[in-house]
Amino acid sequence: MTQYTPFEKSLCANARLFSITKKELDLFLLLQTNTITYRQLYATKLHGLTETSGRLSLKRLEAEGFIYGKQLTAHSQIKYFYLSAKGRVFLKKLLPSEYTESLLINWEKRPPTGTQQLLHRIRGNDFYFSYISLSASQPRPWILEPKLPGFSEFQNNPPRSDGCLYCSHFAYYVEQDNGTQSENVLLNKLKNYIHAGFFRSDSKNRLVFCLAFSHRKKSDQKPAFSIYKLLLKFTKLWKLLERTHELELDYLQFMQTLATSPLKETVSSKELSSFENICRLHPEIQSLKDADALKKAYLHDSATPLASDEELDTFFQKRLKSHFSSFYDDPQMLLSALEGVPLYICANHQLPSYVPLITAEDVSFQEKIFELLFYNGLNTDNWRFHSPVKFHSASYNFTFRMGLQHNIYGTLAIEFPSVDLSSHIRVRHFFKNSTVYTHIALLLIGKKKDIEHYCRFFLNRYPHSSSMHLLFADIESIYHSVPAPIYQIREGKIASSILLECDEFDEQLHIRHKEEYDL
Repeated sequence: MTQYTPFEKSLCANARLFSITKKELDLFLLLQTNTITYRQLYATKLHGLTETSGRLSLKRLEAEGFIYGKQLTAHSQIKYFYLSAKGRVFLKKLLPSEYTESLLINWEKRPPTGTQQLLHRIRGNDFYFSYISLSASQPRPWILEPKLPGFSEFQNNPPRSDGCLYCSHFAYYVEQDNGTQSENVLLNKLKNYIHAGFFRSDSKNRLVFCLAFSHRKKSDQKPAFSIYKLLLKFTKLWKLLERTHELELDYLQFMQTLATSPLKETVSSKELSSFENICRLHPEIQSLKDADALKKAYLHDSATPLASDEELDTFFQKRLKSHFSSFYDDPQMLLSALEGVPLYICANHQLPSYVPLITAEDVSFQEKIFELLFYNGLNTDNWRFHSPVKFHSASYNFTFRMGLQHNIYGTLAIEFPSVDLSSHIRVRHFFKNSTVYTHIALLLIGKKKDIEHYCRFFLNRYPHSSSMHLLFADIESIYHSVPAPIYQIREGKIASSILLECDEFDEQLHIRHKEEYDL
């Protein structure tokens, strides 16, 4: 029996489909997004954990005439796909009109013709494809180039965002930045969103800046799919030579036989060299059976084909500092941050990790937080979740992005400083104005390396009270079947794992180190 993802189940239920094939699913995604790449389809996880099956699906759809495939430029490695007339006709027969209307489908939308505009469109879709990968996702309206609310419909050239995802709690407006816009252009865009009311405390709209970068250094590692194709070619040749000579050939015999065979003409010198390099990396290849096993391993390899993301992380931090650091010089923006209104800025390559935080209220994040805290020792009875969360000290009012509160044990605040620019304002405000009378646990959630960067470059500037506990949880582990451990942050570094304990005697929330319990 076919195992559907929650996204597929929701699509079947709402479109009144008894079942759905991967072919139909891929065409539906293209109807929503206008363009798709191999990498983006892989990011959805709708074809499993490898890129191979998604690649083959798109190639079949192209061969059958349901979609067209083109290179972004003549020398580009980016191949994108879009619907053909045949594909649109197929979908109109498949999907009820009232369902496509509820998703605000624009049947007439076509990919841009200009290269820069096309690249903008392709990268702008990364946000939606990352959202689809979440276990709590379902088909939502994904609108390309929507007008901003708060502007007259009769206004000439009203400001538009690059995309908008409409969910139950919030609408997420996406601004795609490919590194070509000046700081002034970005500030003017921000002013449009301020005018549209995005930074009022009661706003149901969220702004997300997505920053895309290209690798400047070429990776020395071949993508897994490329290695698979190369091994497929040589195992076929290996099998053919064994049949021809009616004997089994080990690796050296195969290479010697191939060198004197007319079949050598089917292999380029580059392919031969690459195959030899692979075999040097895998000395276990001594027979055709060994080569076949390695080929299958690469077929199911889920490793990303991109070079290390460290280079892209560096580009992101530089642009964040140079083009976005002045966003909160605006008094209205400063006030919005102190009221708990987020402003999300995320690198495109980090979206799969951070979309669960950006869309927290719409993807069962509250449930995961309670699971996380319970796993780490907290008796969650009578703790109430708030977004945002507010509390008072002797002299100041404080607000954080979200958190839990208890009538006796106080507040456990939660922030996402790696992806929420406004978080920096709130944390700084708290560190500068909290007193020894403030008893608060502040949990930072993100990727470990990003939180370490934040602690090293931001938090070390602000000494904080010993009565305030600073904690960390890794976002990439929260959604695992077994929740992540929680760690304490000491002196700007992620230290030992902890347990949370509510002490009924002194009526305080205590942070206990796990090693205390291991003794």
